[in-house]
Amino acid sequence: MAIIRILLENGLLKFTEEDLINPNDMQLRNGKKFSDRYLGLRYPQKVKIFYVHDSHYEKFILPKTTKQKAEVFHVITAPEIEILHIIDQDHHKIFLQKFKSKMKPSEYCKQELRIKYQKGYEYNYDYWYSRPEDLVRAIKEYERMTKKQKDEFTLADLLKSSPASPTD
Repeated sequence: MAIIRILLENGLLKFTEEDLINPNDMQLRNGKKFSDRYLGLRYPQKVKIFYVHDSHYEKFILPKTTKQKAEVFHVITAPEIEILHIIDQDHHKIFLQKFKSKMKPSEYCKQELRIKYQKGYEYNYDYWYSRPEDLVRAIKEYERMTKKQKDEFTLADLLKSSPASPTD
């Protein structure tokens, strides 16, 4: 959430806060609840839902009754969003070569990088707040180094400067 908030605040995404149905409710992670809350309303076009998560297997499932009103795009941050911190510290190659199978990225941040890393909104917001250009660089580097599965997107696909994506 913190990363999306920073990208929104700095105008770095292909959409703005005004384009969102409810910018204060970006953490609604249940398809049925989302559908009940928002898809009963009429919209000029199909609603695009960008479901940001770190699992290739997790899905955002809408009820059959509202499926035709929205399209879900899975934005994957696997293995964990902490990989952006590792890239920011220029440790991505070392992590992949020596530690990937031994520890999670969040553990690597604490143990190897000695970052006082804490999972959560506040830490991530504070870390990237004054350096949105470094955040974008890390996101683009992560995109370059990872393989996407079919029908998956990364944060880089949501950036203004990325090639054609579901937001176009």
